[in-house]
Amino acid sequence: MNRLRPTICLILTLLICACGIDVRLKDSSDPQPTSAAAASPTTASPIAASTAQPIMQLVAGQLVMTKPGKARDVWTAADGGKRLFERPKLYDGARVMILAVAAQAVQVRTEEGVEGWIHEPAGDALTSDSAAQGERARFVPGVQVQVIWKNGIPLRVVPRSDAKKVREQLKAGQHGTVQQLLGDWLRIVLDDGTSGWARWYYDGMRYVDVVPTTMISGRIASARLA
Repeated sequence: MNRLRPTICLILTLLICACGIDVRLKDSSDPQPTSAAAASPTTASPIAASTAQPIMQLVAGQLVMTKPGKARDVWTAADGGKRLFERPKLYDGARVMILAVAAQAVQVRTEEGVEGWIHEPAGDALTSDSAAQGERARFVPGVQVQVIWKNGIPLRVVPRSDAKKVREQLKAGQHGTVQQLLGDWLRIVLDDGTSGWARWYYDGMRYVDVVPTTMISGRIASARLA
């Protein structure tokens, strides 16, 4: 037994050395642990993904409409100035072309050629949505209209307040048929075939409106009896 002891000790020593080498080799060759953030690939969250629609930018040269809900004053300057005499107010849904855009104002040209400034940011006052018809929606070609201003209104050659008159005055209750709408003006034809431009809107006041269907029915019945 005493003779075997040196041999057993040698074998144990060799085994201990072998185990130490194996541990050191394993430590140096194994990959180092990484953080959870680095180990797992980053994926885009569907909640974080943007679903907003692009905002339509309003620029000079664009044909737009005033937003529904209110009428808007038209001024001679971007800041201050005076209200335009020819067209001091735009009804909601008025068609205009953008001429210039400032931080707190937008310059426009109306369908009848009047140029002026709206004292609001372009995005607040205007829309490119053609469905926003507003006041103009009811004046389609062929619809029957009548003068509602008690003092009557003139019928003019072109849609301007200083244009030559076709008729000095259309009395309240005078009927006509719409041929065209241009801003504040209606081109109408009267029962006798006379045609011209009548101002239906000015500075928030209405001078011409659509004839109620009940009144049209009454006129047709009266004409048949006659």
